[in-house]
Amino acid sequence: MRQSDQTVHQHTTNDLTTAGNPIHHFFMSLLPEFESMTEDEIRSFKIRVMVLIDEIKSKHCQRTPHSATSTVA
Repeated sequence: MRQSDQTVHQHTTNDLTTAGNPIHHFFMSLLPEFESMTEDEIRSFKIRVMVLIDEIKSKHCQRTPHSATSTVA
């Protein structure tokens, strides 16, 4: 991993673990739901969330044009 990638990853990770972060609060609000779930249900949840994240990120990457591939006439 390049130094710049490591810096971005570390910064993003720190932001997500900050107690004041809305995303952190959202994920914390889901915790009580797991108490009544079986291990198989939790495993299924994890897999489906990762698939959904992959789909969302893949669509975002497809819509974002790369400046290196564009040409100027």
